[in-house]
Amino acid sequence: MLRKQKKGEVKKTSYTSLIALATLAIVGGLLVQANLSTSPQLTLSDAQNTGASKVVIRALGSVGNERMQLHINGKSVKTWTVKKNYANYTYEPGNQTTINSLRIYFVDGQRINGQADKNIRIDNVKIGGTTYQTEASNVRTKGTWTKSGGCGEGNKKSEWLHCNNGWAEYPIQKGTSIGLAASNTDNKTSNATNNAPYGISPKGYKYCGPSNKKPGVWDDLRNYGDGSIEGGCIVPTSSGDESSSADNTNTNTNTVVVRALGSEGIEKVKLEINGSVVKEWQVAKTFKNFSYSTANAINSVRVLFPGGGFNRSKGIDDNLRIDYLEINGKRYQTEHSSTRSKGSWSSSDKCAEGNKKSEWLHCSNGWMRYDINSVGAGNGGGESNNEGNGNNNNDNTANNDSVSSGGGSNSPNNSNDYTGNGIVMHNDFSDEKTGSYTDSDAKSDNDWGVARWVSYGNRAEIVNRSGNKMLRFKHPANQCCNGKTGGNSGYRIGSHNEIYQRMTVQFESGFDFKATGKLGGLGGPGADYSGHNVPKNGEGFTSRFVWYKKNSLFNVSKEGLYLYLYHMDQKKSYGDQFYLGFDLRTGVNYTLTQRVKLNTNNQPNGLIQVWASENGGAHRLVYEKNNLRLIQNNRAKIDSLLIQPFHGGGSSGYAPNKTGHILFDDIVVSTKRFNDLP
Repeated sequence: MLRKQKKGEVKKTSYTSLIALATLAIVGGLLVQANLSTSPQLTLSDAQNTGASKVVIRALGSVGNERMQLHINGKSVKTWTVKKNYANYTYEPGNQTTINSLRIYFVDGQRINGQADKNIRIDNVKIGGTTYQTEASNVRTKGTWTKSGGCGEGNKKSEWLHCNNGWAEYPIQKGTSIGLAASNTDNKTSNATNNAPYGISPKGYKYCGPSNKKPGVWDDLRNYGDGSIEGGCIVPTSSGDESSSADNTNTNTNTVVVRALGSEGIEKVKLEINGSVVKEWQVAKTFKNFSYSTANAINSVRVLFPGGGFNRSKGIDDNLRIDYLEINGKRYQTEHSSTRSKGSWSSSDKCAEGNKKSEWLHCSNGWMRYDINSVGAGNGGGESNNEGNGNNNNDNTANNDSVSSGGGSNSPNNSNDYTGNGIVMHNDFSDEKTGSYTDSDAKSDNDWGVARWVSYGNRAEIVNRSGNKMLRFKHPANQCCNGKTGGNSGYRIGSHNEIYQRMTVQFESGFDFKATGKLGGLGGPGADYSGHNVPKNGEGFTSRFVWYKKNSLFNVSKEGLYLYLYHMDQKKSYGDQFYLGFDLRTGVNYTLTQRVKLNTNNQPNGLIQVWASENGGAHRLVYEKNNLRLIQNNRAKIDSLLIQPFHGGGSSGYAPNKTGHILFDDIVVSTKRFNDLP
């Protein structure tokens, strides 16, 4: 990364005097050149342009202390702290600068638990008499959160930047110049000779020439994909400008980031570079970033799983999930077809080597090998504890390992982006193809994690509803129950004492609720304790959402949504039912969130809370019970997500009279509280 120039010296000679001097020289038929050490040389044509434009950015922050950074021609030139109300932020360089590219970066969008959610809103950018509206279709952004594309790059037509190191890139008119005019003699250098992307050498920099290539000095523009761009054959001759101190990435090392979690939280992961193990970490139950830096060239990378095993008697099932590998900001997705693995279990070939398109390693001594291009050597070395937010946070921790939650900021209107600290799994089906969604499709869908069982038959499909993909289950007329209507599945989520689980469901128009039916929820172990199997000795539990309607089979006093709970203190052979306070209507998106916290030992201090919202509205607490005995003496954990939309019951009386459908979306499991809960 190019270091920033120092602030320019105060000009001691007025520009008005210079203009007058140049004008007099032309009138006398002479070309006068002013030999001034403190200001640029001017010709008449340059002097006539000294009223060149400024860059004016109109912006605000949702909190009021966000940091915004202006990049011109791939170089950071100014950083501001943005206020909560709209204000203008102005930049005018000391020398004339021709703008070839202009981006505005949001450099501190990473949300920290317990703190406010930072976002910036850029109304427009003005240069001279031209205004560039941020929401225009030709403005490209990265870090504008959308449900379908997350924080990905695109023409989002939004004024907001939500995600860390996000940016907005404006289509500046070609040849636009800002600042004071610069000398053709001193400051302008031929691109053909020096192969630099700028027409003017910035103050504090010199050109190195195309033959003087060395690590960290480039002769072309390079975009590293992490918000940093380097370019031009330019070598800094001075230290950085304090106004741009956030942009101080060290380019002399190769940094490798492994983002991973373990199903038990005790798993180990090893990093192998060029055939040698260079680092080992212990992962957690939630995604964290593990970083290692080296001065050596990188020709091959594998991530190794030395553990792996299932001990039923101890209830331990070790698995490692690797979200991605990143080298110098370039990301390699583990589930990509080019990633080769050994130890990713499948029913067809068990743990054999192959291109499994899975993020998981289940088997002992498994590994992932990434298809990378060789990465050249640097001058530095050692391990980095930089968490990827653009700052070098040297806290002198042992070995300088990096263990961060990753995670960006939140989506608009304070909804969650479901990528931050605590997220165990999230499936919004955005990367699935529309059409049939078979049992095999569900088992290979990495967003679920590891399937315990799947029984969808031919009744599930992915559909597109106004640009949003959803999972749709068919409930055929006159069919009941589990296995013949809707679907039934369970997915491993690790082993936890406390979990937040969320899903959005919609009953399509015309849906026949009939008597009762299940939606899904949480359990442990699996869904063992359901179907009249009562955990009398605290061996486990299930906590699921169900619906009830008045029918000859049931004489419920209140129709609507219930929590259906199997636990050691239940009085009947089927689960206890707790009314959640509202009926269900078709065509409404219900977002249901439950928090389950297991009791300690045999104490009645287990907790369940339920929140609900309609069509993206505010979440409200609809149920809370804090004196539960869900398990006894630590005999079970919360280890399964249950997706179980089916009518019933167990007899034909529960069958709907007509075919209907239920839609599912944004199914999330987290160890942390969702930030939008009251």
